[in-house]
Amino acid sequence: PELLPQRVHFETGKAKIRSAFRKEIQAVCEHMQQNSGQRIRVLGHADETGSAASNTRLAARRASIVTEFMIEHCALPAERLEIRAFGATKRVCTESSKECRQQNRRVAFEVLDAQE
Repeated sequence: PELLPQRVHFETGKAKIRSAFRKEIQAVCEHMQQNSGQRIRVLGHADETGSAASNTRLAARRASIVTEFMIEHCALPAERLEIRAFGATKRVCTESSKECRQQNRRVAFEVLDAQE
């Protein structure tokens, strides 16, 4: 599956969409509207602070809040969206700096074919 370039980043321990990232979600919505045969897997991630269980729950909340936003604000059918939470298991940055942890607190978007 292809990853879209858009990312939504979050503050530490939070699952609130910051206004600066709404345009990223809107770009994914536009992609979905132009490609009606595709589905999107919304991938939730966390940084390495906290326990594995709490990071997985937080990643799931992040993916859920973005998915709900897409359903409510973009009128996308829920059937075209799937949530997957990874906690801190798929970090894009492994340094233990503030900047690195910020990159890992994210939601990403993976394109699925309609049959996946």
